[in-house]
Amino acid sequence: NDSDDLGSHWVACYKSPSKQYIEFFDSFGVYPSTRIQNKLRESNKPILYNSSPIQPKDSTKCGLYCYMYITMREKGVPSYDIINLFQPNNSTDNDRLLIDLLEDDLAIIQ
Repeated sequence: NDSDDLGSHWVACYKSPSKQYIEFFDSFGVYPSTRIQNKLRESNKPILYNSSPIQPKDSTKCGLYCYMYITMREKGVPSYDIINLFQPNNSTDNDRLLIDLLEDDLAIIQ
């Protein structure tokens, strides 16, 4: 997108050499498009994806959800545990929790 456009929806992929699968994360819990599936299949690993929406429908924080997911996976937090931190059904509380998690993470870096 151009810098003055509204933007697109962000998703994340996580591939660990020690895992038998590749992870696809969408904060809306949407299955990957055919184009993305085809790209992920190049890894020759099955695709694991989340089907639970954790981002509120009116939220624009999808990139932050992706950052949080990858950061937590790199710290060894299982995918299931990350998803279960959040309320189901796009609760508006989820954006607040996301920001709290990111502030805690950034405080560690500083």
